[in-house]
Amino acid sequence: MSSPEILSPISTRHVADATLHTSTVLSKDSPASSQHSDRIKYSEIQSFLKLQPKKYVIIENAGKHTSHCWETFGFPALVHKDADPERIDGFVSSAQLKESEITHVKHLEAEWICQSIRPFSIVEDAGLRKLMQECISIGALHGDVKVDEVLRGADSIAAYISKLADQHRALITEELKEPVENDAIAFCPDMWTDPIRQISYLGITTTFINNQYEYRSYDLCCAPFEEENKSAENIITALQKELKTFSIIDLSMLKFVSDRG
Repeated sequence: MSSPEILSPISTRHVADATLHTSTVLSKDSPASSQHSDRIKYSEIQSFLKLQPKKYVIIENAGKHTSHCWETFGFPALVHKDADPERIDGFVSSAQLKESEITHVKHLEAEWICQSIRPFSIVEDAGLRKLMQECISIGALHGDVKVDEVLRGADSIAAYISKLADQHRALITEELKEPVENDAIAFCPDMWTDPIRQISYLGITTTFINNQYEYRSYDLCCAPFEEENKSAENIITALQKELKTFSIIDLSMLKFVSDRG
């Protein structure tokens, strides 16, 4: 089979933290050889397959398949001089993709971009590729999985993001206490108006050096400015409302930096 493109542990118990040494790799004469796979990292097997192709190979998956996707997978194995290659239990490796498979994926990408009116650059988005890679890894681990079993809908993701935001606000609130108490922090408010929707917004960024001498910068909010006008009193009211979320009440203790806007 071709050189491996993906190498994944079938079960997470096979990914241990112990270091694999060449002198102890799956010795055929060792009674503990069947247990070696429990100590092997998949990244190490992948490295052996690339750097020692005469000693490590991919053997075909000749067994009965519960799903057609297993036809593209084989098993990493150790080559012995006078015996058949010994499979390294607990891991699978994909063969190189066929040109027809690559073309089909390309067609699906083009169909998605055209039908949903997406920019061409979306296929290069790092987050999308990270998500797709994780889905591929899950498929390698569990077989032919339906996409609806993995991906969640818009409402579910929106609720999860809201939950994550609350968690991060709590962490930032705790981190702000020390610099606020020691007058070692600056807040940078900014205001602008969406010319299309005619909605004004207030954004607040904070920067400081923490007690570990590490630079920190956080965008605390980007909220609609709902006051009647942009008078000094109304801006202070809006700042108090947003900073209260981070347990900051007394604005007279803070340093503010802003542009001429």
